[in-house]
Amino acid sequence: MTAGEGQHGGPWVRDARGGALPLQPRPEEIDFRALAGQLAKIPRFAGATVTPYSVAQHAVLVSDLLWLDAAGPRLALAGLLRDAHEAVTGGVPAPWKRALFDRSAEAARAWRAMTAAFDAAVLAAAGFDQPLDRRERRRVREADQVAGATEARDLLVDARPGTPSMRIFAEPAFFVVRPCGWAGAEALWLQRLDQLRAAQQAAAPRGAAQA
Repeated sequence: MTAGEGQHGGPWVRDARGGALPLQPRPEEIDFRALAGQLAKIPRFAGATVTPYSVAQHAVLVSDLLWLDAAGPRLALAGLLRDAHEAVTGGVPAPWKRALFDRSAEAARAWRAMTAAFDAAVLAAAGFDQPLDRRERRRVREADQVAGATEARDLLVDARPGTPSMRIFAEPAFFVVRPCGWAGAEALWLQRLDQLRAAQQAAAPRGAAQA
């Protein structure tokens, strides 16, 4: 992955459509098709699944869980975009991040600030005029934990005897996760994005929708 100085003087990475994606983008610089292409090729669980399974399909699963829980289009869309920053960071496993953050509070602050800024630009580009509040963030996080538990049950290679147990934070969903390949995950992510943006716009008050 190439990196350099972007149009506005900041660092960037090459995106999946041949463009330059700033690491600190403005909302108008977000290319959702490029994000989908990258997230669809980034593996979950550092690739430790029985068959390839992507961050993009995970994001769709989080979104669908919120929709099934009657969370509405705003939170379902937030769930779809929760891991958008992984298009530029890659899918760094949670244990690695915890170990890094334990070693360096400065690294933890920098990581959280940079990923939060990237995700805020993505949400703004998707039509969010207000950030998620604490209750909304908790609900999206809980859906993410259910998705992770479901994926661990259905997709991880069986642990060898003596292997430590994974930290599981929720009960898995009632259905089985079936990987759809990177091309299918990319198409599904974009389809959900279009559906949920349209639903969110339709649900907005008339004055806000016309603004």
